Amino acid sequence: MKILLFSFNFPPNDGGIARMAAELFEVSKDSPCPFHLLTYEKHLPPGATVTIVPKKRIWAEWAAWRKIRNWRDPVLATIWHPEGWLSLLSPARKKIILVHGSELLPHPNPIKNVFIRWLRQYTLRRADVIVANSQYTARLVKQIAAPRKLIVNTPGVNLDKFRPQNREDAKKRWGVAGRFVLSTVAVVQQHKGYETVFKALKQLPESILNNLTYLIAGDGKDKAALQKKALEAGVEKNIRWLGFVPDEDLTGVYAASDLFVLCSTTLEKKRHMEGFGMALLEAQACGIPVVGTRSGGIPDAITTHPQNALIEDGDWDALTRIILQKYHHRQPHPVRPPNLKTWSDYLHILQEVLGEN
Repeated sequence: MKILLFSFNFPPNDGGIARMAAELFEVSKDSPCPFHLLTYEKHLPPGATVTIVPKKRIWAEWAAWRKIRNWRDPVLATIWHPEGWLSLLSPARKKIILVHGSELLPHPNPIKNVFIRWLRQYTLRRADVIVANSQYTARLVKQIAAPRKLIVNTPGVNLDKFRPQNREDAKKRWGVAGRFVLSTVAVVQQHKGYETVFKALKQLPESILNNLTYLIAGDGKDKAALQKKALEAGVEKNIRWLGFVPDEDLTGVYAASDLFVLCSTTLEKKRHMEGFGMALLEAQACGIPVVGTRSGGIPDAITTHPQNALIEDGDWDALTRIILQKYHHRQPHPVRPPNLKTWSDYLHILQEVLGEN
């Protein structure tokens, strides 16, 4: 059996879907059914069994349809639009579509939303299996359509890439040696909960603030506005805005951290939400304590472990208490929670579904 992995999002593209597609493609090489890849021409990984299409939209979709119109083995589409609905045009014996969260929310343009809502509903109903990345995302699917089959398969993490390292060495590399370090790895947008962190920091005693640095790895359209918010809160001096950090350097950001925070909020009308929270899983793989909000799919991303915590959306008082506790009882060495899910585990569940009659 051949399995076609259909993903226009693939490295060097950045983002969660591209990284997921790359991880799945890589781990499939050691499985009984390695994936064939359908993607843009410039995204070819070394030694890949691939079908390539031009990068320009419309032409890419047309070329992709021409490539899959005779494909009869299973197709795994990494998102419903356009890969998912295009896969429905193939004679594949099984069509599986991954869903992530925000792409299921209404389009902000009401005119476009009429057609997109119909196409999304049609696609989710006609696919053989919809695979949601969290319980929250699965609930969004059920609000839109009644799929033939819906399963939740939370993402995995690359334990070889994201692994515990010497914290003090990592702090030296980022110029924060001897300091207590918080970090967030996320696009710099309002809904990622940065203001919750700023307000929590504002409540800390000055003696602690003088020895604390908050690393923010990411870029985004709200950076200037959030920098102003940090200035108003009086914590701008504690923040290092790292900008975009390449994948190969992310492990160092996690390793330098005493606590990782992702306090996202859900704003469905603005299509802002956290479908899962991959950075939380990566931080845990590096042995770093994490704090997240009970928002979107974040609870599914945080392993039950004494060093981790969930807080309510916008509860900066609770975050302040956690920071104080971690500051006064610092973890001397990284502790990776046991039984973290890997991409091989994720693929195994997918292949079981693909193999079902």
